[in-house]
Amino acid sequence: MDLPSRRKPRPWTPPQPSSALDTPVLTPRTIISPLTVDDAPAYFELIDGNRDTLLPWMAWATTEYLTVEQTATNLADRAAAHAHDRTEPRLLGIYEAATGGLVGALSCNGIDARTAATEVGFLIGKTHQRRGLAREAVSRVISAFLRPQDEGGWGLNRVTFESAGSNAPAHGLLKALAVRREMRRRQDRWIEGVGVDDTYGWGVLADEWDTSRHRMRRDERDDDVGVGPHPEPWPTRDHYDPSLLRDGDRRNVADRYRYWRHDAIVADLAATANPFHVAIENWRHDNNIGTVVRNANAFGAAGVHIVGRRSWNRRGAMVTDRYLQIHYHEDAAALAEWAAGQDLHLIGIDNLPGSVSIHEHPPPERSVLLLGQEGPGLSAPARKAVRATLHIPQFGSTRSINAGVASGIAMATWVRVHRPGPR
Repeated sequence: MDLPSRRKPRPWTPPQPSSALDTPVLTPRTIISPLTVDDAPAYFELIDGNRDTLLPWMAWATTEYLTVEQTATNLADRAAAHAHDRTEPRLLGIYEAATGGLVGALSCNGIDARTAATEVGFLIGKTHQRRGLAREAVSRVISAFLRPQDEGGWGLNRVTFESAGSNAPAHGLLKALAVRREMRRRQDRWIEGVGVDDTYGWGVLADEWDTSRHRMRRDERDDDVGVGPHPEPWPTRDHYDPSLLRDGDRRNVADRYRYWRHDAIVADLAATANPFHVAIENWRHDNNIGTVVRNANAFGAAGVHIVGRRSWNRRGAMVTDRYLQIHYHEDAAALAEWAAGQDLHLIGIDNLPGSVSIHEHPPPERSVLLLGQEGPGLSAPARKAVRATLHIPQFGSTRSINAGVASGIAMATWVRVHRPGPR
């Protein structure tokens, strides 16, 4: 199927009556409508309960919506500005249809009337994540924005998104929607707790988007990744996702999980996980943590533990952190206490004096493999907390190997010893 010819956008004017811009957008599980002053308590609760996940990418979370009163003032100011000028930014609430509760929000960051374009931001509260609500809401809002005005839409020509390079969840959603990644500005932003990062830009035009099916037109999808729509008749077991069966599954998942719902994959991984965990210290924002998480997913670890700072660069995880339990501990002593309570041996992985070869003394079956910060290795408190320290034999000139690589070797050794057969 050929795409329609690219239409040259005309200057945008609001639909008549302009109240059409306030019409709620309905999805199978949510209702999306403008936030009002009456929503201030619920919106404050949503932001305040998710500041740890909004940061570090949404820096405004440190200065805005700090009280219900400040939230009410902000919402009132936004509503007044938008009522006066329909191109002004606005906030939309994502309400769960079954309960009426506010579970997320979308931002329309103003409309450029000359190009009929807007930039969109989105968030879902952490207690409602991993249910596909963000994809459901964002895809329907794109359709509402790009649908012609005579069909009840906003009549825009272009919707864009921007995200930090380290914001893997945002990347995962935009890739799932198959919108185009249009640009990458390298090392152009500073993110507190992460450092210098890239900015990615994504976009979709009106004639690229199917507003009736809420997805990119078939011609725009990357059919080299994953699998296409499932042949009919479709399987009917509960773990299958009807939208993936219909549209195809372009995720980077193992073949046995094709067309599965995300939460079903998470549940199955948890039920079949190996009885070992992996932990890494994070005192200097170690960029290897993403690799450790990805390795933990590959080798079937029961969980990942981060000791020290909660913020870390998720880029290397390649979205695998969405499939694993991530635990946070203030220090090595807290991790040791947790491990003891779970009847797990805390084992250090480092080439310290007195350590023994992991080949000669592999880690116990029920264990937590603790890696130190890249460079200095295990901290002094961690060395005291572990029951034993194992090293990976080396034969070259370098003193140590990368922490991410070391984690993979340690986990592969555990699997070789305790799960030698094929899965």
